[in-house]
Amino acid sequence: RPRPGSGTPPSSKPGGGSSTTRELRFSFSDQPRREHGKAQEEIRVADWQQQPRNKEVDNEPHEDRMYRLADNFLQRHGFQHVNDKKKMKRGSFTSGWGFPLHTAVTVNDVDAVASLLYCGASVSEHDSRKLTPLVLAHKLNSNQSH
Repeated sequence: RPRPGSGTPPSSKPGGGSSTTRELRFSFSDQPRREHGKAQEEIRVADWQQQPRNKEVDNEPHEDRMYRLADNFLQRHGFQHVNDKKKMKRGSFTSGWGFPLHTAVTVNDVDAVASLLYCGASVSEHDSRKLTPLVLAHKLNSNQSH
């Protein structure tokens, strides 16, 4: 398979165009996935536009909204502050520790990630598995989910 973003069509590569068929298969097989992603995004936007609006929340200043979202997330998940280290149960017999930003990435909460970063959460903290939030997001990513 060609590397995404390589920018050179197979015919212009030195050594001939024997990978043209693979390039075309890659292009065609990728097309339905992109269309599905666009359709899903259109559905999300339509759902968001149809939701009833709370005028007080809509008029809330950006900074206040970010602090409120971060505070709600921290309370829901039992953290004291944005860089609080907390012991977490990972399975029946295993446990470890993590930080709020790792938890937000794990539960795929984009608003929580944004608000925690806004409030000063550290992006360089490692959890008990020695993963930063970015590496954790890459590890959990499947079909652009994280």
